[in-house]
Amino acid sequence: HLRFSNLNVTGNGTAAPQGGLIFTSHVVHHIEVLGGSYSNCGAAGTCHGIYFSGDDSLFDGVTMSGNGYLGMQLWGSGSSDGAARNIVRNCLISDNLQGGLAVNGADDLIYNNIIKGAGANSGIVVGYARGANDSIFNNTIYGNIPHGIVVGTYGTPTSGTLIKNNIISNNSGYAILNDDEGSGS
Repeated sequence: HLRFSNLNVTGNGTAAPQGGLIFTSHVVHHIEVLGGSYSNCGAAGTCHGIYFSGDDSLFDGVTMSGNGYLGMQLWGSGSSDGAARNIVRNCLISDNLQGGLAVNGADDLIYNNIIKGAGANSGIVVGYARGANDSIFNNTIYGNIPHGIVVGTYGTPTSGTLIKNNIISNNSGYAILNDDEGSGS
Protein backbone atom coordinates (compact mmCIF):
# COMPACT_ATOMS: atom_id res chain seq x y z
CA HIS A 1 0.00 0.00 0.00
CA LEU A 2 1.46 3.35 -1.10
CA ARG A 3 0.09 6.84 -0.47
CA PHE A 4 1.14 9.95 -2.40
CA SER A 5 -0.16 13.05 -0.67
CA ASN A 6 -0.13 16.59 -2.05
CA LEU A 7 2.68 16.12 -4.57
CA ASN A 8 3.07 18.88 -7.14
CA VAL A 9 4.70 17.67 -10.35
CA THR A 10 5.20 20.27 -13.06
CA GLY A 11 6.79 19.54 -16.41
CA ASN A 12 8.60 21.90 -18.68
CA GLY A 13 6.42 21.41 -21.75
CA THR A 14 8.92 19.19 -23.56
CA ALA A 15 8.59 15.49 -24.34
CA ALA A 16 9.16 13.21 -21.38
CA PRO A 17 8.47 9.51 -20.87
CA GLN A 18 4.71 9.00 -20.34
CA GLY A 19 3.99 11.88 -17.93
CA GLY A 20 3.88 13.20 -14.40
CA LEU A 21 2.97 10.15 -12.28
CA ILE A 22 3.40 6.78 -13.99
CA PHE A 23 2.47 3.27 -12.88
CA THR A 24 2.83 0.89 -15.84
CA SER A 25 2.65 -2.53 -14.22
CA HIS A 26 -0.70 -4.29 -14.00
CA VAL A 27 0.42 -5.79 -10.68
CA VAL A 28 0.30 -2.36 -8.99
CA HIS A 29 -2.63 -2.10 -6.59
CA HIS A 30 -3.94 -0.24 -3.55
CA ILE A 31 -2.27 3.08 -4.39
CA GLU A 32 -3.69 6.32 -2.99
CA VAL A 33 -3.01 9.65 -4.70
CA LEU A 34 -4.48 12.35 -2.49
CA GLY A 35 -4.42 16.01 -3.50
CA GLY A 36 -1.58 17.56 -5.41
CA SER A 37 -1.13 18.64 -9.00
CA TYR A 38 0.27 16.99 -12.13
CA SER A 39 0.54 19.75 -14.70
CA ASN A 40 2.25 20.84 -17.91
CA CYS A 41 3.87 17.45 -18.45
CA GLY A 42 5.08 16.95 -22.00
CA ALA A 43 4.75 18.64 -25.34
CA ALA A 44 1.69 18.31 -27.58
CA GLY A 45 0.84 14.67 -28.26
CA THR A 46 3.01 13.30 -25.46
CA CYS A 47 2.69 12.67 -21.74
CA HIS A 48 -0.22 12.29 -19.36
CA GLY A 49 -0.61 13.99 -16.01
CA ILE A 50 -1.21 10.52 -14.52
CA TYR A 51 -0.85 7.18 -16.36
CA PHE A 52 -2.02 4.25 -14.27
CA SER A 53 -2.19 0.52 -15.10
CA GLY A 54 -3.19 -0.93 -11.74
CA ASP A 55 -6.21 -1.97 -9.72
CA ASP A 56 -8.05 -1.09 -6.50
CA SER A 57 -6.64 2.41 -6.16
CA LEU A 58 -7.89 5.88 -5.21
CA PHE A 59 -7.28 9.27 -6.85
CA ASP A 60 -8.91 11.95 -4.71
CA GLY A 61 -8.72 15.74 -4.98
CA VAL A 62 -6.01 15.74 -7.66
CA THR A 63 -5.50 18.46 -10.28
CA MET A 64 -4.34 17.36 -13.75
CA SER A 65 -4.01 20.27 -16.17
CA GLY A 66 -2.17 21.52 -19.21
CA ASN A 67 -0.61 18.16 -20.08
CA GLY A 68 0.52 17.30 -23.60
CA TYR A 69 -1.77 14.30 -23.97
CA LEU A 70 -4.44 13.24 -21.43
CA GLY A 71 -5.01 14.50 -17.93
CA MET A 72 -5.31 10.89 -16.75
CA GLN A 73 -5.35 7.46 -18.30
CA LEU A 74 -6.44 4.30 -16.49
CA TRP A 75 -5.03 1.65 -18.77
CA GLY A 76 -4.61 -2.00 -17.83
CA SER A 77 -2.82 -3.57 -20.76
CA GLY A 78 -1.56 -6.59 -18.83
CA SER A 79 -4.80 -7.45 -17.05
CA SER A 80 -7.75 -9.22 -18.65
CA ASP A 81 -10.19 -6.65 -17.27
CA GLY A 82 -8.00 -3.58 -17.73
CA ALA A 83 -7.38 -1.20 -14.85
CA ALA A 84 -10.08 -2.40 -12.46
CA ARG A 85 -11.92 -1.16 -9.39
CA ASN A 86 -10.26 2.25 -9.28
CA ILE A 87 -11.87 5.42 -7.94
CA VAL A 88 -11.34 8.90 -9.41
CA ARG A 89 -13.20 11.49 -7.34
CA ASN A 90 -13.13 15.18 -6.45
CA CYS A 91 -10.53 15.89 -9.15
CA LEU A 92 -10.04 18.84 -11.51
CA ILE A 93 -9.01 17.64 -14.97
CA SER A 94 -8.63 20.67 -17.23
CA ASP A 95 -7.09 22.02 -20.39
CA ASN A 96 -5.16 18.91 -21.42
CA LEU A 97 -4.25 18.99 -25.10
CA GLN A 98 -5.64 15.62 -26.23
CA GLY A 99 -8.33 14.77 -23.69
CA GLY A 100 -9.44 14.62 -20.10
CA LEU A 101 -9.77 11.08 -18.74
CA ALA A 102 -9.54 7.72 -20.55
CA VAL A 103 -10.82 4.64 -18.71
CA ASN A 104 -9.92 1.18 -19.95
CA GLY A 105 -11.07 -1.23 -17.31
CA ALA A 106 -13.86 -2.70 -15.25
CA ASP A 107 -15.81 -1.59 -12.20
CA ASP A 108 -14.14 1.82 -11.99
CA LEU A 109 -15.97 4.69 -10.26
CA ILE A 110 -15.62 8.21 -11.68
CA TYR A 111 -17.51 10.81 -9.62
CA ASN A 112 -17.63 14.40 -8.29
CA ASN A 113 -15.01 15.61 -10.80
CA ILE A 114 -14.77 18.72 -12.95
CA ILE A 115 -13.54 17.86 -16.44
CA LYS A 116 -13.18 20.78 -18.81
CA GLY A 117 -11.30 22.14 -21.78
CA ALA A 118 -10.10 18.80 -23.17
CA GLY A 119 -8.92 18.96 -26.74
CA ALA A 120 -9.33 16.38 -29.52
CA ASN A 121 -10.34 13.23 -27.57
CA SER A 122 -13.29 14.35 -25.39
CA GLY A 123 -13.77 14.86 -21.65
CA ILE A 124 -14.18 11.21 -20.62
CA VAL A 125 -13.66 8.16 -22.83
CA VAL A 126 -14.71 4.78 -21.40
CA GLY A 127 -13.72 1.51 -23.01
CA TYR A 128 -10.71 2.48 -25.09
CA ALA A 129 -9.84 -1.18 -25.69
CA ARG A 130 -12.13 -2.88 -23.20
CA GLY A 131 -14.43 -1.95 -20.38
CA ALA A 132 -17.27 -3.24 -18.26
CA ASN A 133 -19.46 -1.94 -15.49
CA ASP A 134 -17.76 1.44 -15.07
CA SER A 135 -19.82 4.16 -13.33
CA ILE A 136 -19.66 7.86 -14.19
CA PHE A 137 -21.82 10.06 -11.99
CA ASN A 138 -22.13 13.52 -10.39
CA ASN A 139 -19.43 15.06 -12.61
CA THR A 140 -19.39 18.48 -14.27
CA ILE A 141 -18.13 18.11 -17.83
CA TYR A 142 -17.93 21.13 -20.13
CA GLY A 143 -16.04 22.91 -22.88
CA ASN A 144 -14.45 19.76 -24.30
CA ILE A 145 -13.60 18.86 -27.90
CA PRO A 146 -15.45 17.08 -29.31
CA HIS A 147 -17.70 15.27 -26.79
CA GLY A 148 -18.44 15.27 -23.09
CA ILE A 149 -18.47 11.48 -22.60
CA VAL A 150 -17.71 8.73 -25.13
CA VAL A 151 -18.62 5.11 -24.37
CA GLY A 152 -16.76 2.53 -26.46
CA THR A 153 -14.25 3.52 -29.11
CA TYR A 154 -13.16 2.11 -32.42
CA GLY A 155 -15.98 -0.47 -32.33
CA THR A 156 -14.73 -1.97 -29.05
CA PRO A 157 -17.53 -3.55 -27.02
CA THR A 158 -18.09 -1.96 -23.63
CA SER A 159 -20.85 -3.30 -21.41
CA GLY A 160 -22.67 -2.17 -18.31
CA THR A 161 -21.46 1.45 -18.27
CA LEU A 162 -23.61 3.56 -15.92
CA ILE A 163 -23.82 7.29 -16.59
CA LYS A 164 -26.07 9.35 -14.32
CA ASN A 165 -26.51 12.77 -12.70
CA ASN A 166 -23.74 14.49 -14.67
CA ILE A 167 -23.85 18.12 -15.76
CA ILE A 168 -22.62 18.12 -19.37
CA SER A 169 -22.61 21.34 -21.40
CA ASN A 170 -20.90 23.43 -24.05
CA ASN A 171 -18.91 20.62 -25.63
CA SER A 172 -18.34 20.99 -29.37
CA GLY A 173 -19.93 17.61 -30.16
CA TYR A 174 -22.38 15.38 -28.33
CA ALA A 175 -22.94 15.46 -24.59
CA ILE A 176 -22.77 11.64 -24.59
CA LEU A 177 -21.70 9.57 -27.58
CA ASN A 178 -22.34 5.84 -27.57
CA ASP A 179 -19.69 4.63 -30.03
CA ASP A 180 -20.18 1.13 -28.72
CA GLU A 181 -21.02 -2.30 -30.04
CA GLY A 182 -21.51 -3.68 -26.53
CA SER A 183 -24.58 -3.65 -24.34
CA GLY A 184 -25.98 -1.97 -21.28
CA SER A 185 -24.63 1.56 -21.70
